[in-house]
Amino acid sequence: VGAMGVEACKAAAMGKELPANVPAPVLLINKDNAEASLKNFPRPGGDYPDPFREMLK
Repeated sequence: VGAMGVEACKAAAMGKELPANVPAPVLLINKDNAEASLKNFPRPGGDYPDPFREMLK
């Protein structure tokens, strides 16, 4: 969520139109994805929709 907030600020500073609402990404950690989550820490353990990523390209 923090990284998306920074991306949103950068996009706004570039004059991009931001969406009115962006759902916060949530990843439930369980035994099936715990290893990947630990390996990627502090990055997210999986992919998530990020509408601001494309705006910054």
